[in-house]
Amino acid sequence: MFFAGTIQEGISKAVGQQKIVVCFVTNDGAESQTWENEFLTDESIAESISTKAVALRLEAGSDEAGYLAQIFPLPQTPTVVLIKDGELKEYITSGTSKKEFLRRVQNSFSSSTTNASGRQQAPQIASPSPSQPAPPAAAAEATAPSQSQRADQMQRMLAERAARLSAEKEEAERKVKDDRAKAKAKAKAEAEAGAKTDAAQAYQQAELVKKKKREADEERQRILRQIENDKIARRERAAERERARIDNVKIGDVAASLANVPETKLPSTTKISDMTALQVRLFDGSTIRSRFKTKSSLKEVRKWVDESRHDGKAPYTFKQVLTPLPNRNIDATEESKDLAELTLAPSSTLVLIPVKSFATAYDDRASGNVFTRLIQLLLGFMHWLFSFIGFAGPGTQPGVATTASSSGTDARSPTEAGSADRRRDQQLYNGNSLNFEPRPDNEDK
Repeated sequence: MFFAGTIQEGISKAVGQQKIVVCFVTNDGAESQTWENEFLTDESIAESISTKAVALRLEAGSDEAGYLAQIFPLPQTPTVVLIKDGELKEYITSGTSKKEFLRRVQNSFSSSTTNASGRQQAPQIASPSPSQPAPPAAAAEATAPSQSQRADQMQRMLAERAARLSAEKEEAERKVKDDRAKAKAKAKAEAEAGAKTDAAQAYQQAELVKKKKREADEERQRILRQIENDKIARRERAAERERARIDNVKIGDVAASLANVPETKLPSTTKISDMTALQVRLFDGSTIRSRFKTKSSLKEVRKWVDESRHDGKAPYTFKQVLTPLPNRNIDATEESKDLAELTLAPSSTLVLIPVKSFATAYDDRASGNVFTRLIQLLLGFMHWLFSFIGFAGPGTQPGVATTASSSGTDARSPTEAGSADRRRDQQLYNGNSLNFEPRPDNEDK
């Protein structure tokens, strides 16, 4: 059934014999076997294929199938292609039923037979009768070149179509390459854009980190400035409190200096505190302190001093320190007054002063003075008696020289001795903490 030569030879034979070229492309699959063994061998078309066509069997993927595919694409197998005079008569692909397959092949052969009979009518009319002589050899030769030219024309048409298909294939491949190149360029551009984006994001991130660090440094500097300002403010407040304290001390000193001013001259707006702070200097130089109600009397202070002192039980009176003003002695008759009336509020310093007429501290010397005075009295009486009789020396005064000589190294009276001793005792209060030192002009005040 099938032609044993190449596809070019089969096409040349079909053109020379004016037959249909039947190209059967198979892949040896089940459907291909069915077409080859059942469809093409069917009685309705088998005789037509044998007598009116040149059948070519082409393996899918072979060079000859590739040559045919350049003219007519072969996307599926099996496929049957019917060609007559370079024209496509039928193109049957896989999936076609047997009935449809047979009908389409029969129609192709029928149309081919009709066209062939129409072309042969003119030669039959013009052909000579048997009684006429045969046509000359030139006519036969003219007919032969026409068939050769037709085969060449078909091959040229097939070649042109193959060239066109090849050009289209090359164009498609070139387009695919161009698309791939464009895709690669696009991917590269996107990659570069992504890299630039990453670099920009990294730069922005670095700038953000720098900004946060700068803000942190600024916040730290602000906190340090705030701390320094707080320190300055605290120092200013401390200095203000110190100035206020000094002013209060000055005001207290001024208030103390106004203690001797008559009450009518004191400002009416002066406000006396409810509590008074007192500091008392004892005989041994120690100090005791306490606070009293301003309306308390000095007797209550004396009672507290008697309970708190540890320098003995010697009697005393109070002296108020009014530096830089002269100090003021507080008489025992004034101890019934309250602290405000004595101008001891809001704070004052008192010094204990021993009583002058107290003789306990001078008992030994007092007993010696009585004996001395008795001798002086006796000697004075004898001196008076002798002077009365006339034995006294010239220029002598009774009781003076004798007293001086008999008294020895100490001819002072008990009062004078007590005053001297009191002066020595007062010198113990040199004002180390009170800034007070007794002055000679204040001794007897």
